[in-house]
Amino acid sequence: MSRMTGESDGIYDAVVIGGGPVGCRAAESACRNGLSRVLVLEEHPETGSPVQCAGLLSVSAFREAGLRDDDACILNRISGARVFAPSGECLCLKGKGVMAYAVSRKLFDRKLAENAAAAGVQFRMKTTVLKTEIVRMKDGTPLRKVTAVSAGKETVFYARIVIAADGVRSTVSRREGFAVPDRIVLAGFQNECQFRPEFPDDVEIYIGSRVPGFFAWAVPLGDETSGIGRIGLAVDPSAAGKDGDVTCASAFFEKLIRETPSLKERIGPSAFEFVVGAIPVTPLSKTYGEAFLVAGDAAGQCKPVSGGGIYTGLKAADIAGKCAAQAVLSGDVSEKSLKIYESRWKASFGKEIDFGMKFHRFRRSMTDEEMNTLIHEMNDPALLNMITEYGDIDHPSVLITKLLFSKHALKLTKIVGRLIRML
Repeated sequence: MSRMTGESDGIYDAVVIGGGPVGCRAAESACRNGLSRVLVLEEHPETGSPVQCAGLLSVSAFREAGLRDDDACILNRISGARVFAPSGECLCLKGKGVMAYAVSRKLFDRKLAENAAAAGVQFRMKTTVLKTEIVRMKDGTPLRKVTAVSAGKETVFYARIVIAADGVRSTVSRREGFAVPDRIVLAGFQNECQFRPEFPDDVEIYIGSRVPGFFAWAVPLGDETSGIGRIGLAVDPSAAGKDGDVTCASAFFEKLIRETPSLKERIGPSAFEFVVGAIPVTPLSKTYGEAFLVAGDAAGQCKPVSGGGIYTGLKAADIAGKCAAQAVLSGDVSEKSLKIYESRWKASFGKEIDFGMKFHRFRRSMTDEEMNTLIHEMNDPALLNMITEYGDIDHPSVLITKLLFSKHALKLTKIVGRLIRML
């Protein structure tokens, strides 16, 4: 641990590492809760690029972002889902209204950055953070020294607290010793391409051994005339028996298209953009330290059932910003003081993540035959009505629990019994 000999004029109240939605929201929250000097460090030239997300946001996530339902970033409104079993049987699910928005992530991310800037947040782009470490002022006050590379030169920033929101591969949190030995990280691949949807307001979901441990999706970006969609998948490397790199995900993608004629025939020859990425479905065992917090994908705060991380990430970012502001303003950024951050985010959505992890392990163990049976038995008017009534993308445990303990579960005694034991 080193000692800082300079004065406090060049010290930021908070430095946020990562200029994505979570980083921007955390910085905005810190400013709106009383901090005056907040800086976001982003390694890329602009926010919203490169895109590493399917761009399908629940209505709750969209509202959590503080955006209106007529925002320009919305490309399509999704009100239902069509889930295809390995056998090809389709389960048609409908919500009570719009359930999700297909968005332009570039426009969405930039909107959150604009909101942060309006609150007083400063940005430094093309800046890659190498490490952070605790240093002490002459009076013993702890600070975070942030070492980064900007414009080819090593640069140092000082902050009273650091929030790491630098994504699933967060080098900062790893160097701080924040890790999970058996962490599950899904490998994803997506093409934005010519696509002819059968139902423009429905997302298509494909399950089974063709997408080991998770699922594939087809998201229409408009009506039949737009002719564009996002086709992608994520696979669990442990279920796939592969190493989970990009080649693995892209190979499964090509295999899915090749072996699913009903999907293949509706995909055109032109691809406009492809995305590769990773989805963490195991949260860090600890997300706070001295003058240090971790939020979003960097903390593994994704929903294991759907892989979505925007809703939970924004929730965590808002909590992180508030806790950071309270700690800095009180003059106590100790690890003990910041433990409240983890308590608060776990109280907000921790149980949903725990439930989702158990469900993910169950899903990973299912055979194609079991999935075929499940989809077939769920094609029941009473069950479909229950799904419409209780379905919630951000809180799937509510619906799953209702289904498990309903009279309809008797049809699936073997499958349901195993799931209950795992839960």
